[in-house]
Amino acid sequence: ALANTFTISETTTLYVENTNENCTSERVAIAITINSIPTVPVLTENTFCEAISINDITQNGWVWYNSSDATEALANTFTISETTTLYVENTNENCASERVAITITINTIPTVPVLTDNTFCGAVAINDITQNGWVWYNSADATEALANTFAINETTTLYVENTNENCTSERVPIAITINSIPTVPVLTENTFCGAVSINDITQNGWVWYNSADA
Repeated sequence: ALANTFTISETTTLYVENTNENCTSERVAIAITINSIPTVPVLTENTFCEAISINDITQNGWVWYNSSDATEALANTFTISETTTLYVENTNENCASERVAITITINTIPTVPVLTDNTFCGAVAINDITQNGWVWYNSADATEALANTFAINETTTLYVENTNENCTSERVPIAITINSIPTVPVLTENTFCGAVSINDITQNGWVWYNSADA
């Protein structure tokens, strides 16, 4: 006879008889079916920027719960909008895996860059106008960022995204207007006989002061 510690690890047929002190029954065949237990769920990517639904991360057969002993499964449309721990088991037609905890980390997306002053006299460098976390590009789909020393010497549109340690905002166009600086005033004739008024010597656009810091 087989020991009662004998392990049945795959579908098989064994034979069994029933005995008492005096007699033994007919020996009959009993089929034992062993179904496979699905592998435990493993989520290889569990950190995201902004909310996701279970649909975005689940796999075929996975069933999600909000606690280790919950009896009602979460819908696959359930939204995960903040860092949380959910519980997941893997199922097939016959069996379920161990239910395991999976932590989902939801990071915040930085605000979209907004440049409040975008009109300048003469060239500026990105360093002069950027803010912490901003990354500048010369097109909406460029993969190489511009250096912060990049000079903007004519009116143009650049593209900027805001980044933090984990996430990146939408990339948005920012128009930079560069206006030309007038030439420095030069008075070719500055010696006169008798009084003159500024009107007599000025040129279009010149503005006069009585000190360097007036």
